[in-house]
Amino acid sequence: MNKEPIYHSNIFWHFCGKDKTEEEAFKILCEILKEKCLKRSLPDNSDPFEEPIKNHNGINTPTWALQYVCFADIPFAFLKHHIELYGNVGLGFKKEFIIEQGGQPVLYAPFFEKNDAQKVYPSSISSIIERWGKEWAEITQKYQLNSPENRDLGWKIQSLRKYIKQFSFKDDNCSYYEREWRVINAFRFEENDISVLIFPKRFSKYFTDLYPNISNTISELILT
Repeated sequence: MNKEPIYHSNIFWHFCGKDKTEEEAFKILCEILKEKCLKRSLPDNSDPFEEPIKNHNGINTPTWALQYVCFADIPFAFLKHHIELYGNVGLGFKKEFIIEQGGQPVLYAPFFEKNDAQKVYPSSISSIIERWGKEWAEITQKYQLNSPENRDLGWKIQSLRKYIKQFSFKDDNCSYYEREWRVINAFRFEENDISVLIFPKRFSKYFTDLYPNISNTISELILT
């Protein structure tokens, strides 16, 4: 029998409460359950770029604003620190369901410090993909490669960049420890796909009245 290590979780988590009150986070959770969809807010159309990643010279390079959803592969016993950062309102799905929806771990790329600046090695995966995207953009512009196929390849390169997460072990809350997975595009589900819901106990009666079909037979309610 294949025994999985204790530092791996069968449930992947998505929390709603970073920089929000419990009331705000619980409202977001209810909206997610109503729509049966996880998605992130994108910048308006006037700004198609966001979330820069650093190139090998330590210079920020923008990425396209693409839809994606994040999950954390953290065993429940070790969720305390993550909850302190992202709030105590969230939901969890089995890892198999995340994988079926196209989820995969992010590509972590560490910074190193040089001349008081954060840089990444030229041979790192983030540097290679960054250069690949830049070179492809230059080629398509030079040779006017504007066919749907070429635009699609550009989108795929940008999607690949969305799986890069840069970090430094010197950060107070190092993102490497979040063990993040991502799904590109919105994440849709049914109520019986949910494995766990987490929210403060004081919301339990309101939640039961609002979602009578989400019971312990479908999902486990962990009331903090």
